[in-house]
Amino acid sequence: MTIGPAESGVLLEIGHRSKWGIQFVVFHAMEARDKFLTPKERGEVR
Repeated sequence: MTIGPAESGVLLEIGHRSKWGIQFVVFHAMEARDKFLTPKERGEVR
């Protein structure tokens, strides 16, 4: 799972898999859920 910004700035979670470093397949993409974000990414101040 990789977290990264969309062009709009919304954080996305992208599920992907690669095979032998050649194929790269995205099998899941949606707005990032809290369980995949760090406290900083969630906007929590510590």
